[in-house]
Amino acid sequence: MMQTDQALQVRRIPPVAPPLDSTAVRSPGAAGGVALRIGYLVPEFPGQTHAFFWREIRALEGLGIHADLVSTRRPDPGIVCHEWSREAMARTTYLYPPGLSGLGSAARHMARHASGVGRCVRAARGIGLAGRSRDWMIQPSLTGS
Repeated sequence: MMQTDQALQVRRIPPVAPPLDSTAVRSPGAAGGVALRIGYLVPEFPGQTHAFFWREIRALEGLGIHADLVSTRRPDPGIVCHEWSREAMARTTYLYPPGLSGLGSAARHMARHASGVGRCVRAARGIGLAGRSRDWMIQPSLTGS
């Protein structure tokens, strides 16, 4: 076995996220202090297997961290089975289907950022996505063709 005289070099990698005490992720607290606030995205929340998420959210709140709950859509009534489900659903913002206020908010955002919307549309046209329905794009992968 060959030995070398070169010492092992260790390189320090910088963190990819700011430390938890960063003011960039804090918002005014109820008592005039500062509280950490995070977003928590769970698909079709609350469902049968989501007890872990609810316990985690409650534990975060016990630490003084506020969790804004966001879900892709409301779950089917048949899978809503926990005693805490109603409370969780009342606290959750559902992305689909969009309500009138959500559509109005999206329209205002697009009006304020028209150049960014234009770049997205041009990029979609450039890769051939404009005018295609979501089902058409998924269908080849489901059929294996």
